[in-house]
Amino acid sequence: MGLQCAYTPHYVLKVFPYLATVTAAQFAVGTVLVILMWTSNIYKRPKITGAQLIAILPMAVVHTLGNLFTNMSLGKVSVSFTHTIKVMEPFFSVALSAMFLGELTHNRRTSRYFY
Repeated sequence: MGLQCAYTPHYVLKVFPYLATVTAAQFAVGTVLVILMWTSNIYKRPKITGAQLIAILPMAVVHTLGNLFTNMSLGKVSVSFTHTIKVMEPFFSVALSAMFLGELTHNRRTSRYFY
C-alpha cells in the first residue's frame, strides 16, 4: 500500500491526467478493501450513530479534498515538492486549530520548549 501511495499517482497522472477520476478510483479501491475486511471479520465493523456520522462528515470531506489536491499537486509539480508541502500539514493543523478553535496542543516532550 505504501508503494502505491508513493509512486503510482505521479506516474498515472503523467499518462492519465484526469485528477478527479484517479482520486475516485483510489477511494473506490479503498472502500472495496474495507468492505471485504468487515465482511470477512478481519476488522470489526464500527457502530456509528447518526450524530457521530454528522460529526465525522466535515472531516471526511476535508480529507477527500486533501487527497484530490495531493493528486493535483503530483500531476503538476515534482514529487519532492509535494512531499515537502505534505510534511508541513501537522504544523498547519495545530496552528489553524489554535487560531480558529482556540485549541492548544500540549505535548510533554515539546511543551518545555514553548511554555
